[in-house]
Amino acid sequence: MKIKFNPNPTFKAVVKVPSPGDDSSSASEGEITFDFRHLKTTDVDKIHSEAAEKISGAKTQADVLKAMAGHILKISAGWDICDEDKNDEAVKMDEVSVAHMLAYYPGMYTATLQTFSDEYWNAKAKI
Repeated sequence: MKIKFNPNPTFKAVVKVPSPGDDSSSASEGEITFDFRHLKTTDVDKIHSEAAEKISGAKTQADVLKAMAGHILKISAGWDICDEDKNDEAVKMDEVSVAHMLAYYPGMYTATLQTFSDEYWNAKAKI
């Protein structure tokens, strides 16, 4: 692959979200495809630092979820997730929907940041 002087504004990656098992299995992983923003390294550092500050200063669980959702929104441009209860209607990526997912899938936050970092910093380089 030839590298571009100005990279594409986003890149796709699959986030494996830890999920409780369904009726037939124990804990497993669900998948969400994210469109991550291709940011400058200085912007990534700033976003991560600001989010850590907001999370550590949060007074309630709702504030923590809001800060985590904001963090994910700053590094993401979109996601591919549907609401099965609404005829597989696409779920808009906003603070409310991300906080909702985090409330039900608490491992999503770490999984999303780890996947972003792995892809962004090419931690999974093939040798």
